[in-house]
Amino acid sequence: MAKFGFLVSSIFLSWILLSCTSAPKPEYGLKAPTRHGWTVFSGPAPTRVTEMDKNAVERGKKLYGQHCAKCHGDDGKKRGPLAIQLGVVPTDLTKFTKLHKNAYFVYQINKGNEVMPQWEDYLTPTQVKDLSEFVKSLQAKN
Repeated sequence: MAKFGFLVSSIFLSWILLSCTSAPKPEYGLKAPTRHGWTVFSGPAPTRVTEMDKNAVERGKKLYGQHCAKCHGDDGKKRGPLAIQLGVVPTDLTKFTKLHKNAYFVYQINKGNEVMPQWEDYLTPTQVKDLSEFVKSLQAKN
């Protein structure tokens, strides 16, 4: 009986050691940081937007005209009629885009802020990506 208990405990210990050292494969080629075999939480993975897709920019321009130009203005320089009416000063997207990556814009579009509405319930992830591509393209024009 002692041999059986030793066998069960050694199998259990082996299972625990193997499960601790095998971390899930990271998506998009990102390497998940590990410590002692456990995956360390490092926050949400950044959205991968690598190249300016011309079709995405055109689709994003249409979405921008429908949803964003009312406050940010047609050119992104915070001169929209709704912003003036509400008495708010939106971000100048032509200057702001130089400081941040597309992942930040995807987050901002989805979550909004004190004044800007959340769009995650109204836009699909593809539409948000297209919109962020267009917003990022505003820096090249100015």
